Amino acid sequence: MKTEHEIAKDNIKHWKFTKPQDKELWRLNIYRSKCIQHKETCQRFLDFLEEKGFTQNMGSFSTAKVSVKITDLYNTIKLYNDDGI
Repeated sequence: MKTEHEIAKDNIKHWKFTKPQDKELWRLNIYRSKCIQHKETCQRFLDFLEEKGFTQNMGSFSTAKVSVKITDLYNTIKLYNDDGI
């Protein structure tokens, strides 16, 4: 199963590949809106996890999994920001 970061890399790769080669704005807009939608979804999920404080109230295994997910979401949002999305 792909992580959010891997999905973001794929989305950005498709967006960048389309950008210089196609003059068709509709295709570029589809990929850009897909990137924006994924970024916003990651941000909402990150806010939810931080708001609920899952990392403090769960067992050690669950805490580790949630911690990895939070890190993945942070890195995904940073990747989108670095690429101007």
